[in-house]
Amino acid sequence: MRFLLAILVIFTLRPAVAQTVAVTTGDHASFTRLVLTLPAATDWTLGRTQDGYIFRVAGAQPGYDLSQVFQRISRARLSAIWADPEDGSLRLGVGCPCHALPFEFRPGTVVIDLKDGPPPPGSSFELTLDGEALAALTPKTPPRPKPRATQIPSPFVWHRLALEAARPGEPIAPAPAPKAPDPALLALREDLLMEFSRSAAEGLIDPARPSQGNPPSRMRSASVPINLRLGEPLDARTGLALPRSMAAQGQTCPDDQSLALAEWGDGRPIPVQMAEAMADLTGEFDEPDPAAVSRAVRFLLHVGFGAEAAALLKALPVDHPDASLWQSLARLVDGDEDPNGAFRALAACDSPAALWAALADRSLSAADINTTALLRAFSALPPQLRQSLGPDLAESFLQKGDRNTATALHDALSRLPGLQDPRSRILASRIASAYGATPDATEALQAVLEDPGPAQLEALVTLVELHAAEGRPLDPAQADALAAFLSQAASTPMQSDVARAHVLALALTDRFDAAFSALPQAPDATADLWRLLSLGSDSALLHHAIGSQGDGVPPAVREVIATRLHDLGFPEEAAAWMPGRQADTPPASTTEQSAILARDWGALDEAAPAPWQSLAAQLDPIPPTDAQPLARGRALTASSAETRAAISALLDTVPAP
Repeated sequence: MRFLLAILVIFTLRPAVAQTVAVTTGDHASFTRLVLTLPAATDWTLGRTQDGYIFRVAGAQPGYDLSQVFQRISRARLSAIWADPEDGSLRLGVGCPCHALPFEFRPGTVVIDLKDGPPPPGSSFELTLDGEALAALTPKTPPRPKPRATQIPSPFVWHRLALEAARPGEPIAPAPAPKAPDPALLALREDLLMEFSRSAAEGLIDPARPSQGNPPSRMRSASVPINLRLGEPLDARTGLALPRSMAAQGQTCPDDQSLALAEWGDGRPIPVQMAEAMADLTGEFDEPDPAAVSRAVRFLLHVGFGAEAAALLKALPVDHPDASLWQSLARLVDGDEDPNGAFRALAACDSPAALWAALADRSLSAADINTTALLRAFSALPPQLRQSLGPDLAESFLQKGDRNTATALHDALSRLPGLQDPRSRILASRIASAYGATPDATEALQAVLEDPGPAQLEALVTLVELHAAEGRPLDPAQADALAAFLSQAASTPMQSDVARAHVLALALTDRFDAAFSALPQAPDATADLWRLLSLGSDSALLHHAIGSQGDGVPPAVREVIATRLHDLGFPEEAAAWMPGRQADTPPASTTEQSAILARDWGALDEAAPAPWQSLAAQLDPIPPTDAQPLARGRALTASSAETRAAISALLDTVPAP
């Protein structure tokens, strides 16, 4: 029974003894870290030796896997590491004035940091395992571990060993011929030599002997088991290569691959791609993995997440030649401008850079932009970026007077699958208006105006601009709806457009008093308001034109107002409105004239001539508020005719000059 129990104990302990401790390392600016993963939680001790430190666990000593120790660190601090051949403990050779600080990260995981400088006072790890104090470590090369008893003859001659191992008296058979090399391996060897030779000739690599240099500044991901990385191929341009595309001011244009946003994603569901792109962004010791961060930033730009891409570049900066392009793209895909960014002065490039340069600086003229390259790059964008960037880009070309490019951009939008979104419909309306097709422009807006969505306000502003361009009356209900949007548009990018449209809508519904009262909130609507007034009723024209300086009114509109005032019997006021002439308010020749100009009807007493009283009644009519638009228009027409008749009768009573 005791014999069986002993055998059971022996076989139970064998796996524990046979287990191996993995030792991994990493270099930092001020310390080198060793991580020992023990088979199980156990007691351990660390003490000083003459040349470094000794690490020992309680009980039987395990084996140590030291094959990966110097793959990530130099020998600046840890100059040697070996398992003592006598007792199996782990020995650390230190070749710098350093000190060790160990701690247990978790049960079974021990971390030893070799830090620069002297140890803290009273450190127990600076004592030997017997409790003896030793002097601080100094820079030196520690001795190598003692070789084991088995010695390998030097030099190593394989055929001599084979002869010595042969049995005495037996003939020695001739050595077999070596196997022929694998043709596939020979081809691979030739390819590698050719690529290394090309890279060395182009200055991409410098041939040198293997050496232990400074530790790498970036650590690879801890999940990668081998020290091999597959990435984008390097390339260089020699004197025999074709020159790269140049911008108008001599800058080198980015190549197509640097801005191939459509290739930075695929057709799989976005959540699946997002999970893959955002995985393993950092490696050991939370160091950013440049390849993983670059992949994640490109994917975020592909789907149009500019703010997220910029935040990722700020949190995990990488040293990549296209990093400045990514920073600018992060702003542009969100619809912002970046005139001083990476695409400055690249609008003439025959590459996708022309597109992003036009988006970065909307003030560029159409002649400064390579529109052919821009349209080619826009058609190659992912659908979500075309849909988000296309309407504003086409609108900018409409404002530049380039209707052809705006139409081509709209055609690229219309080729997207599915129904057109409201912004594309509004763009179609503005393009139709630019070509003079007003009915088509109005029809394109109807579906947007009927949908109470976020694009309704923009469609309403566009409708008002269409009516104002032709001087067509507007439905008062639409003007009232636009007034309701004023508070909603406050402190938004559309505030000025909505305020301008509100002034024009009031004028198009013959509410010029309210329109001039709202003009200070939209000073850019001054010229259009006076143009609409020149097409309005006589009473509105007389009320606002007489006594006004008309600052900011175009000459063509001033001439129309002057002609109408002259026809209405006010030659002096008409002369003040003639283009190129500035005059003060003309003085009144009579008391009645002063009262008319000041709209002070109380000053016209019963003794005033009947024509003056009749004119006063025509200049200040009571507007029919409850009338329909058609009836209101007829009433205004009749009022204008009566006003003209009253003015004619008044002129008959005034003596000729």
